[in-house]
Amino acid sequence: MADDPFKALGGIISPRYREEGPPTYIESFLNEDFMDKNGRLKEPMKTALDLIVLGYRPVTTLCILATFVENKNKPFSGRQLGIKLEKRLGLEEGKLTTGRYYDDRISRLVKILCQLGILESERGPEVPRAKEGYRICESLYPVLQRRMTSFLNGESLSPFAQSMIQGEEKAEMITKQCSKCKSMITSREATYCELCGAPLEVSCANCGKKIPCKWEFCNHCGAPMSYNAGARLTRKIDLESLLPGGFPQNYAIMLSSSPYEERDLIVESFLEGGLRKGQVTFHVTMKESRGDALAQGQHDFYLFICHPQTDGIVESRSNVLRLKGIDNLNDIYIALESTVSKLTALPSNQKRICIEIISDILLRHHAAITRKWLGSLILRMKSKGFTILATVDPGMHPAEEVSAVLDIFDCQTSIYEKETSKGPQRFLRIDRMPNQRVTGKELPLGT
Repeated sequence: MADDPFKALGGIISPRYREEGPPTYIESFLNEDFMDKNGRLKEPMKTALDLIVLGYRPVTTLCILATFVENKNKPFSGRQLGIKLEKRLGLEEGKLTTGRYYDDRISRLVKILCQLGILESERGPEVPRAKEGYRICESLYPVLQRRMTSFLNGESLSPFAQSMIQGEEKAEMITKQCSKCKSMITSREATYCELCGAPLEVSCANCGKKIPCKWEFCNHCGAPMSYNAGARLTRKIDLESLLPGGFPQNYAIMLSSSPYEERDLIVESFLEGGLRKGQVTFHVTMKESRGDALAQGQHDFYLFICHPQTDGIVESRSNVLRLKGIDNLNDIYIALESTVSKLTALPSNQKRICIEIISDILLRHHAAITRKWLGSLILRMKSKGFTILATVDPGMHPAEEVSAVLDIFDCQTSIYEKETSKGPQRFLRIDRMPNQRVTGKELPLGT
């Protein structure tokens, strides 16, 4: 790594403080006049305010982002950030953590960065109780991680730097290898072998290990993958970023949708998001394709396949549990409970579970039995620290059966298609979410 750039930049802050603002008028722009219908700043105001905040507080802002990157985006409170910045910039104790110094230079800044969508609120194990924690927004973190690492190694972050312009223009050639027949594929869109149908793999540029080409992060070293692995990856839909404040912890969220691709993309994002955060993640499904790829090499991921013919479908692994269909719901409950009991020795951090068998259970057992079984399961999973995402296809069941199941969940969301001026388009609607004024809002799921 090159010399720490913050040693050179520290003079902007001490002995005489030369960083300004952020000016008061920035906060006056953070109102409904400049927000879209989803509560986000509209362009070009978003770009202008990003540049103004960075321009007025370049050292503090860059140092905050570098601190999160160096700590793998672990959440910190504002005062914890101030302590780390004091050490990083070689400032005397209290320069950024007491009185108006903290209020003006750290507290106001992190709140504005949250409103600009650069940081987000997040609780963490090291954040003191009753204090708000912050981290880089998960959707921005891979990009900022690469850029801040380059900056710390002596490269320019200026949008007008020649290296940045050339980096945008350069198209990266990638080679993928079939995990089964070992054929070599160069198509940027392909994720499965055209000869045998097995998943394609690529080598992580950081550690050299082979991983499925659909993944955004290496499951061995955690490095972001620097390629576009295919058309599905470009359409990744992160439900967590669409919900105000992300997924409420220990809540049960129901996604009601026909079998659209967008539903599958949201499920993938939910599962991969849990693994990126180091959370134990369960996937209960009738299909093996998505979960089987994640189960390879992921010790925190557990795949429960509820299918009578699973023995010939999936390779035997300790984190893949085969269940003989959905006829006996007690077997599914016992399998989940048994797996949860083995996790007691692990830290009591947040966990995730995605349940994709509700429509199948409704068809087999109908509303009364499904509601009783699902209600017990949700209470048990929430008591063990799980956030729950479930899916149901409303077109497969009478409306009263779907309503009986929806009532169990804390949050309800739905995907539907309707005609617009641009033709048919799909939308996500938040139908019910506690303590949020978002009910009924439509979020377009563009291609």
